[in-house]
Amino acid sequence: MMLRPRSRPCTHETTYQGFSVSAILHRARLQQIRIALASADLPPSGRLADFGCSNGFIIEELQRYSICAGWTFDGFDHNTELLRAAIDKRIPHSTFSRVDLNAPESTPSGLYDLVLCLETLEHTGNYRNAAWNVLRACAPGGHVLITVPNETGVPGLVKFFARSLLRDDPYGDFFTNKSRVKYTWRLLTSGDLEGFREPPRPGWGPHLGFDVRRFEQWVAEKSRGDFASVRRWSIAANFNRMYLFKRLTGVA
Repeated sequence: MMLRPRSRPCTHETTYQGFSVSAILHRARLQQIRIALASADLPPSGRLADFGCSNGFIIEELQRYSICAGWTFDGFDHNTELLRAAIDKRIPHSTFSRVDLNAPESTPSGLYDLVLCLETLEHTGNYRNAAWNVLRACAPGGHVLITVPNETGVPGLVKFFARSLLRDDPYGDFFTNKSRVKYTWRLLTSGDLEGFREPPRPGWGPHLGFDVRRFEQWVAEKSRGDFASVRRWSIAANFNRMYLFKRLTGVA
């Protein structure tokens, strides 16, 4: 589904700008992404997919720093306004299309030499379907780079209370029929957070309820035999996790 340019909305790109705590952490994460890709021994040419591309900001950054020079870029997002903003930028060697990562097998199998999914899975309604869609899009011998937030333990507690201090209404209706006290207790006792995402939705604005421990367990089991874990990073004071995988087989 190709889209035509229209007016540009407010985007996630703005969270990398300025001197707020959030912007500083986002820039630190972006620097780690550049380092990870620069060290991945990528070929001189290939095809890259960015799932959750927003307005194409990350693709622009890769081209700006000559990472994946000579490659072609495909950006995917569910938000048509963001996709129109990306198209409107006219980023060289890039196309942008809509995708629903919640839908099973909504991505092509084995098409891309490098697949990115950065701070996106925590916003999907079904991160298991979404993560497998991301992984299966990678070609044998290619790489997948995923980043997600860590909402557990001390980082989770810090973020949970800091957001309420720094932002107005950061969680919207998340706690409708849910207890903030019980959520805090789960954080303090290292309890499972996924139950707070019941009933399921098509997508989630807040990061709350995304349990990185459950995600890591699932991806290790699901990708066994098809993918090798190259490296795992804790970045931005363990507020985020980053994973680099290599696809071994052509089975999807």
